[in-house]
Amino acid sequence: MTTKNKTPDCVVTTNDKPNSCVDVPTLKKITVTYEIHPAGKITPKDNQKYGPSTKLNSLPFAVCVDSKVLSMYQSNPDKARDDSPLIRHEKESIRINSGQNTSLYLGSDARAGYRKYPVYEVTAGDNDIVVTINEKYGTHPNPDTDSKPVFQKTENGKDYYTASLTGDIWLKITHKFTSEEVDTLLASTSLSAPAKQAVSNIYAGNFDPDTSGNAAALTISLTPTYQLKIIWLSESLTNVRLNVSQYDAKSDIYTRVHPHTYAALIQAAISTGLTEVQLTSGWRPMLGSVLHRIGLGLDVKVIKNNAESISLHRNQAEYANYQHSTLGNEAEKEIDNFRDALLKEKDLVRQIFDPWKMDMNTSDQNAPTYNQGISANEKLHETHMHVTAVDAGLGFTGSTPATTK
Repeated sequence: MTTKNKTPDCVVTTNDKPNSCVDVPTLKKITVTYEIHPAGKITPKDNQKYGPSTKLNSLPFAVCVDSKVLSMYQSNPDKARDDSPLIRHEKESIRINSGQNTSLYLGSDARAGYRKYPVYEVTAGDNDIVVTINEKYGTHPNPDTDSKPVFQKTENGKDYYTASLTGDIWLKITHKFTSEEVDTLLASTSLSAPAKQAVSNIYAGNFDPDTSGNAAALTISLTPTYQLKIIWLSESLTNVRLNVSQYDAKSDIYTRVHPHTYAALIQAAISTGLTEVQLTSGWRPMLGSVLHRIGLGLDVKVIKNNAESISLHRNQAEYANYQHSTLGNEAEKEIDNFRDALLKEKDLVRQIFDPWKMDMNTSDQNAPTYNQGISANEKLHETHMHVTAVDAGLGFTGSTPATTK
């Protein structure tokens, strides 16, 4: 018979001298449980202002004990699993000795090689510990203080602590890419030289001086007669404005989006001859799924060619005949070509959802399914195209799909 993952309640030291008695010091094992509650059920008023938050399924995490990452998380983080669809929280428990401390790396900061900001540290005493972490809407400019658990009570042999997960904490624990890092990351890809340079320019802060009223713009000159413009719409910063106290969009927000998303999008736009792509959301701290919170999601609202501006939007009434678009042949062809070009970047893109097609896993052998406008994830993508980046170091590859709702 074999045993698996059994941890003793005490650690003892034995005596080598036969027939002798000694006092044996023991260390009591303490269970520390972290519960992370999304901000989606605060009040209807908050949901109206900030937008409904959802479960934090697949939130990457790594556990530290006495400031050292446990061996099981050294190479790759784990992902939180939903405990109950009604309670909507993720629970993770750790067994440590009395006197030891434990903390978490969360989100993209849980990835091996990043891991700069451990959060929610507690020190074990004589009782088991429960740390309840509540997402908190609004701007809170003290992430170091807010991420320190505060003791609340002792009840039934357990010490209870609470802490907050704010937009400023999400900003702190989400990896910020540099242009040098991006150049290394994209060097071995098959991207064209103009696409690589354009992505590098984003992280170097080389944007157009004239934004024409948008949050930011980047012009990519490809030939004397062909330019592609990437536009970050003002609405791409709405959730950031509401939940981050201080930031610079170009250096703090756009650089927290994984380069794979920009790279795939720009390459696909060049391949299909688009002249403009409008982005409506990238990194955001307090809305939607984990994917946007950890920088793996990017949303497209409008694509343009020289002749036509095409909104990636579909009215609910159209889903009665979901297999047919009412855009017209040319617009439908542009969208199909753009999507197909994105699907060719399987090493960069993990998922593509839009008002007409849904591809949960770009690396499998299955064709995209129709968006029928029925499931929550389908309804969510009636108004835009969502792209999820591949990041094997966070466990987000084609083999383990996740929804973006």
